[in-house]
Amino acid sequence: MGFEFQPSDLMMLISVSLMILAVRLLRIASQTRGMPELMMGLYLLLSPPCTSLLMRVDRFAPEYQRMLEIVATTGIGISSLFLCIFAWRVFRPNSTWARIPVVLYSAQFLWSFFMVSTGAIEVDDPTRAITGRVTILLVYCWVFTECLLHHRMLARRLHLGLADPVVVNRFLLFAVWSGLLGVLPGITLLLAFVMNAGGTADQMSSPLFTSVVRLTGILMYVSIWLSFLPPRAYTDWLKRRHVASGVEA
Repeated sequence: MGFEFQPSDLMMLISVSLMILAVRLLRIASQTRGMPELMMGLYLLLSPPCTSLLMRVDRFAPEYQRMLEIVATTGIGISSLFLCIFAWRVFRPNSTWARIPVVLYSAQFLWSFFMVSTGAIEVDDPTRAITGRVTILLVYCWVFTECLLHHRMLARRLHLGLADPVVVNRFLLFAVWSGLLGVLPGITLLLAFVMNAGGTADQMSSPLFTSVVRLTGILMYVSIWLSFLPPRAYTDWLKRRHVASGVEA
């Protein structure tokens, strides 16, 4: 397909490791029938590789670019739907209003997929692209807000000895990576615009943009991994720190 490997492509190893994490979560879901593990496993199985592909579409041969862009954007859309269902089932399973975002997102995604697949609009159509990005951004903002609220609530209980420090930390880590995914696009584009003196150069290839994306990508990777499969040493450290604070469960 005309793709040439570059040293920066080593960052795709993060996507591969997240996909390995996804497989482990799906195995857990198959054993426990857990909806959170299933939805998050499917999300991590699709979102990292599709995002990596979308960032590198222009490096493929021109005849393959449109097809690959459709595949990447469709995968990102489906993975975001899984994340939306995750937010509903985990944080607001008994709330009627929490089903509305899932229905609206599903309708928007199906409409966009139908229009693009039938050729009614192009995959890079401005209206379709902006609508898709806004809806995905709203999903991440929803997850971030819920995690922040739950972390705040559990942190208060932790001071009373009524919460598990590992669970409290898990909500904090969830807020970190979902928050970064929500604000990263806007921040990096703004920084790249300033660095390029008004955006005259290619923003996506500016050194600042690349550095910010890599650093935040690593931070998100660590936060996601510790959210679901933290090593024993990490959880033991959280418990020792809690005990040292003088609060007993």
